[in-house]
Amino acid sequence: MPKLQERFGAEIRIFDNMSNPSGDLTITDGIHVVEGDVRDDAAVRKAIKGMDAVVHLAAHTRVIDSIEDPQINFNINTTGTFNILEAMRQEDVPSLVNASTGGAILGEVPPPINEDIAAKPASPYGASKLAGEGYCWAYAQSYGLKAASLRFSNIYGPNSRRKSSVVAAFIKNIRETGAVTVYGDGTQTRDYLFVEDLTDGIVRAIEASAAGTYQLGFGKPTSVTP
Repeated sequence: MPKLQERFGAEIRIFDNMSNPSGDLTITDGIHVVEGDVRDDAAVRKAIKGMDAVVHLAAHTRVIDSIEDPQINFNINTTGTFNILEAMRQEDVPSLVNASTGGAILGEVPPPINEDIAAKPASPYGASKLAGEGYCWAYAQSYGLKAASLRFSNIYGPNSRRKSSVVAAFIKNIRETGAVTVYGDGTQTRDYLFVEDLTDGIVRAIEASAAGTYQLGFGKPTSVTP
């Protein structure tokens, strides 16, 4: 939020259902919080009215949870993304940055990862994110909307207490028990992206009125153990 204000002098409207508040956000001048849910199309349209751009971060993100309850995953991720796009079309909001994901969409593929690899999602979560990318592309082609889907890699850094990814899980384990659990032999590698670099990517996508799908990562494999 501070980076958006610093770069654009933006008035920011946060739309959130408050189901999982982090307590990390400091509400300052120019930031307004609206309680609502992306599954409520009327509430979404009201929330984005008068905006110049939308950063869509709302999601049902846990892979295992999506397997256990694919319906809620679909409703939040696919229907929610459609509601945002349709509200933007109706309210003439021109620019969207859509938070997507890489591994869950592509499935098990050899590196290096790129946007041209055929998607083979192995979970409802991956399928829902792929559907969101498809709708973003379709609205860009049909209505001229500038919609960029950024496939985030594994994000780490300050204010990550709500995340369940490996770095956040390690930090929580260390705080609670003083130890961490590593599954497998630890040689498995992932791409990790610092949160400040993530927000830089979002800002640049808005500045460029970007459209299409982009991998957003560090570009260097790192093993779980040193």
